[in-house]
Amino acid sequence: MVKRRRPGNVDFLRLDEVMGIPMTNRFPSCARLVSPRILHVLLIAALGFLVYSNTFHVPFLFDDESSIVKNPYIKSLGNFFSNSSGYDYNPRRFFAYLTFAVNYNFGGLDVTGYHVLNLLIHVTNALLVYTLVLLTFRTPVLKDSDLSPSSRSLALFTSLLFVAHPIQTQAVTYIVQRMTSLATLFSLLSLCLYVKGSLHLEKEYPSSWKPMFFFSLSWIGILFAMRTKEITLTVPCLLLLYEVLFFHGGVGRKKKYPYMFPILLTLLIIPLGMINLRRPLGELLSDVSEVSRVQTDLPRLEYLVTQFRVIITYIRLLFLPLNQNLDYDYPTYRSILEPPAFLAFLSLLGLLFMAVLFFRKARKDSNPSCILITYGILWFFLSLAVESSIIPIVDVIFEHRMYLPSVGAFLAIGSACALCWRKWFPGRSPVAIAFLAIAVIGMVSVATYRRNLVWGDSVTLWADVARKSPGKVRSYNNLGASLMDADRYDEAIAVLSTAIRVKPDHPEAYYNMGRAYLLTGRDHEAIGMLTKAIGLKLDYTDAYINLSAAYNRVNQFQETVRLVETAPLLLKNKPEAHFNLGVAYASLGKKDLAFRELGMIQPSDPKLAEVLETFLRKSDRGGRQGP
Repeated sequence: MVKRRRPGNVDFLRLDEVMGIPMTNRFPSCARLVSPRILHVLLIAALGFLVYSNTFHVPFLFDDESSIVKNPYIKSLGNFFSNSSGYDYNPRRFFAYLTFAVNYNFGGLDVTGYHVLNLLIHVTNALLVYTLVLLTFRTPVLKDSDLSPSSRSLALFTSLLFVAHPIQTQAVTYIVQRMTSLATLFSLLSLCLYVKGSLHLEKEYPSSWKPMFFFSLSWIGILFAMRTKEITLTVPCLLLLYEVLFFHGGVGRKKKYPYMFPILLTLLIIPLGMINLRRPLGELLSDVSEVSRVQTDLPRLEYLVTQFRVIITYIRLLFLPLNQNLDYDYPTYRSILEPPAFLAFLSLLGLLFMAVLFFRKARKDSNPSCILITYGILWFFLSLAVESSIIPIVDVIFEHRMYLPSVGAFLAIGSACALCWRKWFPGRSPVAIAFLAIAVIGMVSVATYRRNLVWGDSVTLWADVARKSPGKVRSYNNLGASLMDADRYDEAIAVLSTAIRVKPDHPEAYYNMGRAYLLTGRDHEAIGMLTKAIGLKLDYTDAYINLSAAYNRVNQFQETVRLVETAPLLLKNKPEAHFNLGVAYASLGKKDLAFRELGMIQPSDPKLAEVLETFLRKSDRGGRQGP
């Protein structure tokens, strides 16, 4: 009788290396073929592609239109390599726009390629989370800790939670938020490289080239991150915090000073890149104030106080991801003394105090694994510091802002669960742990798949937003525009009427209502709506163009001429405006002026010029009055 090997033997694959479940040695020869780490990588990647398998045909939505569809700079890779226009367009997010240009170069505006790359970035981030946890358990502080034998299971659970949690859907499914996920990729890569270099420095001779190699790559990673999105401003602080918590001081740290100094200098990249240093001091200070707010006049203190409550919402979504929303109708708070803001402030102070307690426990009680919870909590707050502090942003809450902070949150959650299980259920079978982990990952995976169904098209997405944010005009306005794109004009008019009731001074709602009336042949009503849109927004170019078309359709050609000629600078390079004016001139018998407008159209829009030229020929033969 052959004696069976114990599950603790290391010469065959144990399922507890995959999900914490011991297994008998039934298939030792097969198990030796694949290492646990490779199985983990395959499992993380497979789960990522499974939960996002219904997103590859999600259309361009919301800011995708301005950043990708209507962005001329991404339409040629030459703008990023042969000339500087791609960099000059937005130098602070250069690498994000470069990836959009690569997508456009190979697939045009086919959304599949954009979603595939978004998902690849997301899965890569999950694998970097897995790598970071494993590397952390090789540091001097944690290599002999009580959780060290379970490091692979903890790394797997944390990365699976990261890849499958529904809080990530906005950063992955919403194409333009590749800026967030790509910035996170460079940040995680930089941190992993820094840890790798530090580990080599701990064991190698000072003359070894490996530490310098990894530290240099880490520095480059930070540069790439900071030229992808501004949220990475605090990444050098995350590296410094990691050094303090997981590596001993003394001689080893002194060796790192030459490598750490360039990394800390990168803290200046984003602030200096946002201001013009050549201006006088007074104007420079004005620049600092202006660039440290985004499209809003909300006072800094009110924004900060509101963010206390917003961060509590983020934490709630981590544990209970219900009622997710692309566009929250979130209240702002004027004072910290308002009960919701004050309670949120106390809760966040409590969380920070908890981080300090775990730090003290790690140092005094010789339980170094607690330091993981401390680092995870501090990571969460540090990576939120740019968008949830005193830099006012017009939208106080967006779920994609949790993408980078969620790394620290999931690390803290996973570590806390592992420590609690070891303390409270020390004798329980690992099978129970595995089933509990599988249940958690399964629930968040189903929630992510279902959330992605909402992103299926713009109508379902904005209908979901309108249902959850009934007091926000943008949800109704965008739903109305989406319904028009789907040729559902009557529904669009009903929704846009609601938008106007919610906010009677919203020019976009009047503009879209005017478009809907034009598309349904209600030209006189369209004129009324478009006129109101222009009255509320005097530089509304699209409203001028559509109103001139509406005047032509009711044969008010003189009104078209008056309208277009009152805004010559606004409509100077707009071929549609020149087309409408050309039609009006031709209909009024001013053929020379009509041909002048034709000449202005031809260089920029030959197809539209051909339509006007055909109309001019017909009008010469006594054709109909209108194209």
